[in-house]
Amino acid sequence: KIDLSSSSWAKWEEHAEQCPEADFGAATYTGESFSIVPLFLGDKIVENSAVANSLLSHYDLDLSDNSIYNLRTLQENEYDTYLLSSSRTIDGEKYIYHFKIIRRKNTAYLLATWGDYDSPLLKKHPQELYDAFQLIPEANSLNITPMTEIQKIRQATCLNKLGLTHYKNEDYKSAKTAFEEALTLNPSDTTYATNICSTYNKLDNTAGLLDFIKRQETLMHSPELKSWQAWALNDSGETAESLAIYEQLFSTDYSNDEDVGLFLNLLAQEGQLDNMKKITQRYFSKESPLSTRMLYPNALSDYEYYAESIEILQQYKDALNLNFPRFLSCDIWDCSNSLQG
Repeated sequence: KIDLSSSSWAKWEEHAEQCPEADFGAATYTGESFSIVPLFLGDKIVENSAVANSLLSHYDLDLSDNSIYNLRTLQENEYDTYLLSSSRTIDGEKYIYHFKIIRRKNTAYLLATWGDYDSPLLKKHPQELYDAFQLIPEANSLNITPMTEIQKIRQATCLNKLGLTHYKNEDYKSAKTAFEEALTLNPSDTTYATNICSTYNKLDNTAGLLDFIKRQETLMHSPELKSWQAWALNDSGETAESLAIYEQLFSTDYSNDEDVGLFLNLLAQEGQLDNMKKITQRYFSKESPLSTRMLYPNALSDYEYYAESIEILQQYKDALNLNFPRFLSCDIWDCSNSLQG
């Protein structure tokens, strides 16, 4: 709980607009802001640094960021605590940030304060706010007070941040657990589902990925999930099913160069050159960078359609006139040698 009655701060009713992940916000009439972001860890074993980084990521920071200064770690009674500050310039205005991260067992809180860099109130950490914040016993368990729907959405955001921190540290099992808990709290957010797919991929568990996707019927409107499904089916040797999903994806305005590259390679593998041409006519435009358009001739040459690849490369070269890059000539020469060989 937090009691601001003896401070110069007042409850900030509109804090959700700027800090949707925060459970509480306060502000002053001179423009300083304060928010509290909770993170409930359940029975997970998570290092303090990972907890801190996941909470700081709400402000696009982590403990290694060069803008952080006066970083301290300390023990306050039974709480593991970080104190740190940072500054940044936004639209020409310089702002200062003070952060306090408190962790007790399976619960952590980020107390963030920010405002104009020269604010007299923010010359140092706002101790009056820290004194006003008190942890009560029931805050130590998710099971005491059920979360409201908005709290579930906020907590899902925090757990997703934790998952991204684990993912960055290559701890994919812990990342997957955090993403799964986020999806449980907010089952309509496809971002958490696609993040889970990424962890299955990193864990080399294609079968698990496919099984997970089959259970996401309500989310299959997501092109990103369909993309993962197509990739996993191909990785499992189910080429026809994979091609059908890619065909469905690229019959819409879906745009992803990596996916269209995989699709073109699958079509070349199956000898479907006419379909390759149709897809490139639909997908590529005059504004498409050459690196993207090169996916077409590269897929052809990868499956030894050298004459067809040369034809496309020559078209690109002619269209670019004298401004073609040297690698186009090299690719044409390589394909010609392979064709002669």
